[in-house]
Amino acid sequence: MGERAALALGYSDYNDGRYNHARQWLDIAKPEKLLPDYILFWSAQVDRNLNNNAAALAELQELRSDYPHSVLTPLALQALAETAIALNQAQTALDALASAKNIDLHPTLLFLRAQAHEQAGDEISAAADYLGIYDHYPLSAEADEAGAKVAYLQTKLGAAFPEPPPSDKLLRANILFEAHQWQQAKDAYTNALPALTGDDRDVAQLRMADCQLQLGGEPSLLSSLQFQNPDTDAQRLYYLAQAYRSMDDETGMLGALAQAQARAPQSDWTERTLFAAGNYYWVNLHRNKAAAEYAEIAQKFPASDDAINAEWRVAWAAYMDGARDAADLMGQFLAAHPDSIYTPDALYWLGRLAQKAKNAPVARAYFRKLEQRFPNNYFALHAPVRLRELRWGRVAKLPVLAEIPPLPPKRIALRSTPAEALPYVRRSIALETIAFDDAAMLELQAAYDKTHAASLEFSLARAAVNGQEYGSAIAAIGSVYPSIASRPYAAAPREAWLLSFPLPYRAQILAAARRTGTDPMILAGLIHQESAFERDAHSYANAYGLMQLIPGTAQRYARELRVSYSEERLLDPLYNLRLGSVYFGKLMRMFHTPEAALAAYNAGEDRVTLWEGGQKYSELPEFVESIPFTQTREYVEIVMRNAAIYRHLYGIW
Repeated sequence: MGERAALALGYSDYNDGRYNHARQWLDIAKPEKLLPDYILFWSAQVDRNLNNNAAALAELQELRSDYPHSVLTPLALQALAETAIALNQAQTALDALASAKNIDLHPTLLFLRAQAHEQAGDEISAAADYLGIYDHYPLSAEADEAGAKVAYLQTKLGAAFPEPPPSDKLLRANILFEAHQWQQAKDAYTNALPALTGDDRDVAQLRMADCQLQLGGEPSLLSSLQFQNPDTDAQRLYYLAQAYRSMDDETGMLGALAQAQARAPQSDWTERTLFAAGNYYWVNLHRNKAAAEYAEIAQKFPASDDAINAEWRVAWAAYMDGARDAADLMGQFLAAHPDSIYTPDALYWLGRLAQKAKNAPVARAYFRKLEQRFPNNYFALHAPVRLRELRWGRVAKLPVLAEIPPLPPKRIALRSTPAEALPYVRRSIALETIAFDDAAMLELQAAYDKTHAASLEFSLARAAVNGQEYGSAIAAIGSVYPSIASRPYAAAPREAWLLSFPLPYRAQILAAARRTGTDPMILAGLIHQESAFERDAHSYANAYGLMQLIPGTAQRYARELRVSYSEERLLDPLYNLRLGSVYFGKLMRMFHTPEAALAAYNAGEDRVTLWEGGQKYSELPEFVESIPFTQTREYVEIVMRNAAIYRHLYGIW
C-alpha cells in the first residue's frame, strides 16, 4: 500500500508541475506489483517534462514490451512516438506506429506518422499522411497544421507532390459544408472544382453558390443556376426554398417548391422541400396550411424519414381543429406505426377523444395501456387524472393495443465476475483506493470489452459515480436496462435507478429551489437532461456547465445577483446552479407553468410568448404537444419525466 500511495503522490506532484518531487515518489513506487505499467507511464511523463527524453523512451518501450495488454497501451504509443520524434529517432517512432490498428482512423497518430516520415526524409510519405488528415479530418485539431504542412511540401516537392484524388478534395469540402463552415467549404469546393466532372462538378458548383448565399449573398446566386440532372436541380431548389424561408418570403419558398415538384417529383430533395414548407407553416402555428403539405408527404413519400412526423402532425392538426376525422386519423396512425415516438401521444389523445365522446370503456383502454407500457412518459403522468375522472368500469378490448411492442428485454446481470475479468477488476479496485477514478474505469471497461458481462456495467456505473462521471454511469446502466426511464420501477433494482438518475449537489439544489420558489425535482430533471451533472459540459451552442448556461444569459443574472462574472466560473457547479436556478425561477414567474418555463429555457422567451399568444389550450398537454420545435417539445417532456422519476426515487417535493 505504501508504494501505491507513492504512485498517487507522484501523480499529484506531476499534475502540479513539481516534476522533481514526482520523480522521487515514483521511484519509491517502483516495487508495487499490481500497477507497474502505471508507474512506468507516469515516470515517462515526468521524464519528458524534465527533458530526460532518453529515459522516457526507455520506460515507454519497457511498458509496451512487458505489458502489451495494458489499458495504457494507446496512450503509451502516442507518448512513445512523440518522444522518439523529440529525440530525432524517426524510425523508432515509425516502427511503433506500425503496430497501431486502423491508424488511418486516428488523425493524432496519423499526424505523428507524418512528422516521423518528414523527419526521416521521406517527404512524399509525409505529404500523403498530412493530406489524409487535411482531406479526411478537416474538423480535427490537427487539420490546420496539416494544411500548413501540405502547402509547404507542395511548394517544395513540386511535380513530385502526391496530388490527392478528386474524391478526397470533394470529401473535405462536403464535410465542411455539412458542418456549416461556409467560408472554408467554399474555398474547398473552389479548390476541388477543376478536377471534378459530371454530377460531382454540378453539386460542387451548387454548394459553392449556397456557401456564398450563407455568407450574405442573394438568392439569385441559386436561382440563376440550372442543372440537367433533375435530382441536382431539386437539391438547388431545396437550398433556394430554404433561403426564401429564412427571409420569410412565402411566395418565393412556394415558387421553389412548385418548380421542384414539376422538375423532379420523386426526388428526395423535393420531399425535403415539401417538409420544409410544412415546417414553415407549423412553426408559425398555421396548422391547416402545414397539414396540407404534410399530407402530401404521407401520400407521395410514405417511406421517407419525414413521413411519420408528417402523418402525426396531420392528425394533431385535426385534433386541435376539432375535426370529425381526428379520431380516425389518430387511430390509423397508431395502427400503422405502433412503435413510433408518437405512440404514447396517440394513446393519450385517443383516450381523450373517447372520453369526450363519452365512450368510457375505450378511453380506459387507451389510458391503461399508456400507464402500463409507458409508465414514466409525460402523457402517462396525466393518465391517472383521466382514469379517476372516468371512475371504475369496463375496459374495452382494442386489437390495436396488442400491436404495440413490449419494452426490449433487460440483460441478465451476472452476480459473479467472470474469471477473465478478475485481473482488471483487482487493478480497478487498487486504483480506486488512490483516487485514480478515470484509470479505474479504464480497467473496468477493458474487463467488459473482454467478457461483455453485464455485471461489470454496474461496476462501471459505480466507478463512474465515484469519479463524478455521471454521464458514463447513465450510459452503463442503459446498456443493461435499455430505455430504463420507460420501465416500471419494479422492473429494475433500485440501485440501477439511482445510478441512472443520480442526485449530486442535492443540498445545493434544494437550497436553490427554496431561494427561487421552484420545484427542486424539476431543477434536477433539467440538469440531468442538460448536462447529466457533468460539471465541465460545454455544448456546440456555447452553453456551459450543469444547467448549460449561455454566457450572455449568465452574465445578465450575475449582474442581477451582484456577483462577479467570468466564463470560466460557469464550470463551477455551485456558481452555475445559482445563476441557472435564478433564471429558471424568473421563467416560472413569467409563464406560470413548468412546461412553458422549460420551453422558454430551451427555445427562448419570445418563442413561447408567440406559441401561447392567441391559442386556446384546454389542458397543459395540448400546449406541450403543440410546441412546433420537435427538439423543444421532446425536451419539455423528458425533463418533466425526469422530475417525476426523481420525485419517486428521492421523495422530495
